[in-house]
Amino acid sequence: KVAWKWLFITVPLVLVSFIMTYAGFFSTTFELSNNFLNGLIGLCLFSLICILLAIHRSYDKWVFNSELGHVDLIELLNNHPNKASYTKFMA
Repeated sequence: KVAWKWLFITVPLVLVSFIMTYAGFFSTTFELSNNFLNGLIGLCLFSLICILLAIHRSYDKWVFNSELGHVDLIELLNNHPNKASYTKFMA
């Protein structure tokens, strides 16, 4: 299961961070200010938090659902707590 919502939030934030970094540090016509640096640092930290949330919310699981109603019946995390007991249970 992939946390798509967090990834869709993260991608534009990371792109804007890269553009701001390029404009701030590699452009000769742009002058840095404290507000710009504070905004860039805040945007980078928020992007990092969104990436970490996307990783935290994404996990590998098996969901067994009913054929007609598509209702989740059993939800198992893959290889949890260990691989041997998981494969024994699945068999």
